[in-house]
Amino acid sequence: NDNKHYDYLIVSITTRGLSDLLPKIYEKISPDTHIILAMKGLTSNGILPIEECKKLIPSHRISVLSGPGFAHEITAEIPVHLVLAGDQLNEDEEEDFLLDNLTLDFSQDVV
Repeated sequence: NDNKHYDYLIVSITTRGLSDLLPKIYEKISPDTHIILAMKGLTSNGILPIEECKKLIPSHRISVLSGPGFAHEITAEIPVHLVLAGDQLNEDEEEDFLLDNLTLDFSQDVV
């Protein structure tokens, strides 16, 4: 098994490219890697990114990171409030994302 173990894999690409990327991700990472999607819109198949992920790589935990918030705000240490949504979240994971300027809420509502 050549799969790599990562606690998290944050995917932030154009939504239309997700369908092509997912099989490549699936081949490279272990099944316990938590995939976090940071994207908006519909995939090239016309569905939400999380639905595409669950269809193509159902064995992984998949969540959606949403704002309002932008990377430049986080790096500039401007206070940002984000939501991590998914159906298999563990609130203990919040410690993995601790930043002085970031508040992270958990939700099961991925839409």
